[in-house]
Amino acid sequence: MTKVMTNFLHYIYFPWVNYSKNGRDVKKLSAYLWKLSCEILQARIETRKELGEETDGQPTFYSDVLIQKAKDYKLSWEETGKLATDFLVAGFDTSAVTTSYIILMLAMFPEHQEAVYQEQLDILGEDPEVAPTWEQLSKMVYLTRVVKEVMRLYCPLAILRHVRNDLDLGQDYKLPKGCTVIISFYSLHRNPTFWSQPEKFYPDHFLPEECAKRPKNAYYPFSWGPRSCPG
Repeated sequence: MTKVMTNFLHYIYFPWVNYSKNGRDVKKLSAYLWKLSCEILQARIETRKELGEETDGQPTFYSDVLIQKAKDYKLSWEETGKLATDFLVAGFDTSAVTTSYIILMLAMFPEHQEAVYQEQLDILGEDPEVAPTWEQLSKMVYLTRVVKEVMRLYCPLAILRHVRNDLDLGQDYKLPKGCTVIISFYSLHRNPTFWSQPEKFYPDHFLPEECAKRPKNAYYPFSWGPRSCPG
């Protein structure tokens, strides 16, 4: 997908995506994921029937919500698979990548690893089998800063948005209706105007006093609004 988005030819004539090798690869992978998503939802329907549950009853898992929405909007199974794939991918890929970078950063910076470890001991004690409560999770302020800093540095590269109306950004910058805008999270999250240590792993970027200095939209690794990342 990244190769498709960064290919200059696709900006000149986007339908060329359908004929390029990268475009064909993306379509092939997407079709596989759509099919897999449908199979997962179908298996969930069969499981509920075996358990004697009403398939239109109160949803237990998010898959049940997706199935209900598909029925409400009279979606085909292909359309349902496309809808479910967003959550299937977002449910494991974003979490796995973020967790991997968290472990990497803590390994590279033992002082932060030790601080996170001591915080866990203070909150949970030394029993590794203890499942944290929501109240205990809310007390993990240092770990929260680490997670947010990881997502600042290792966020999605960018998103694209279609401008529906002329947009005046001020300072003589105007975006005409119909253009496509690339919003670079990578650049935004490393802008020295908003970040005191833009290129470093620095969890103190997310101290309350530091957050208060920045505008809200200086940090949004999952975007904002109804089109934000379901991850």
